[in-house]
Amino acid sequence: MANNDYSGAILTMESFTAQTTDGSGDITVTLQNTPVADDAIIVNLQGVAGAFAQFKERTGTAVTFTVFQKYDKTDNSAGSVNNLPTGVTTDTTTGGPTFTSSTVTGTQERGASTGSGANTKTHSHTTQISKISDHSHTATGTVLTALASTGSITLVVSYAFN
Repeated sequence: MANNDYSGAILTMESFTAQTTDGSGDITVTLQNTPVADDAIIVNLQGVAGAFAQFKERTGTAVTFTVFQKYDKTDNSAGSVNNLPTGVTTDTTTGGPTFTSSTVTGTQERGASTGSGANTKTHSHTTQISKISDHSHTATGTVLTALASTGSITLVVSYAFN
């Protein structure tokens, strides 16, 4: 595993307020210094609840981030789905209760073990086992939708430079 050591570099932080994403959900900011590398850049997004920024590309001091909306799978009480990105739907299959029966039959002999004097008694038990519920789900990855033309965003960018 490679370790990039930027301990000799200077760490700084810049804030970019009142930013608006373009039609693709991107924001490009111009830093005061050139970062030592792309992986020496950290971004924090403020101003839009549940949104986050992800590094996209850098050319010199111009850094582009893409802004995405987080979404919730289910709420805590009713199990309904909230804040799904465009084109994402839910499909839940639940069933139950279901029942499974099992029968056991045994034979008991009394007296003579064979022949006409044998006393045979057959006894049987049936047990029904209930399954409380039956759930199935399919997990498929979905690309999150970028927040196009969204304003009032503040990006706080920390980066190392020489």
